Amino acid sequence: MSSPYDASTLTARNAGLLSDADIARAVEQTRLRSPTPTRDVALLYVLLATGARPLEIARLEIRDYLAADGSVIEESVMRHDVAVTGKARPLFFASGKATQSIDRYLLERRQRRLGTSHGAEFRGFEPRSRLFLSDMGAPFEIVRIGENRYLCRGIQHAYRTIFRRTGIPGISALRARRTLAARMLERGADEEQIGTVLGIGEKRAVRDLLPRRPEHLHAVVRELV
Repeated sequence: MSSPYDASTLTARNAGLLSDADIARAVEQTRLRSPTPTRDVALLYVLLATGARPLEIARLEIRDYLAADGSVIEESVMRHDVAVTGKARPLFFASGKATQSIDRYLLERRQRRLGTSHGAEFRGFEPRSRLFLSDMGAPFEIVRIGENRYLCRGIQHAYRTIFRRTGIPGISALRARRTLAARMLERGADEEQIGTVLGIGEKRAVRDLLPRRPEHLHAVVRELV
């Protein structure tokens, strides 16, 4: 079944999305204003490129990003113990800007010997070391707050601080996920595919992330040719 959305819909209702200019500004301001710019730029790009939730990003390990030979796993897996839903799903490191930023961060970490090993595999890192560490160089602390609920205040604080430094009104993890969903839609992905990447099982929940259809047909048919 074809998607009920098209490029004209996105043009009509993109106010809640991040533009290329927004993203460029966010990255530049993060580089200029963060005391840990290499890590924070990588955190920003991973959020924008994968649509993963902050808690999931805090749980990622070196082995989720790197193969034993040190190459980037472009088509990885969001393991069930990483995904907030408890269900494994595809995880794509398919953005050059994102992988370059992570690689710079890992190089910095290796120089500081954070999470490294004595072997050559995984670029000299312990494969089960977290992919991202706190400002102090430790894993982000994750606490259980219910039967199936977990909280990571450290990663939430890191992202809130990154967003504040960008100076972009309303920027958030949810807005980043909306932007990714809309960009996938523009490239022809259907609701099921978008839900698979974002870890959303209900199509209605996927639709809630997507730009709304115009209220009036006039907005759709105007200047079609």
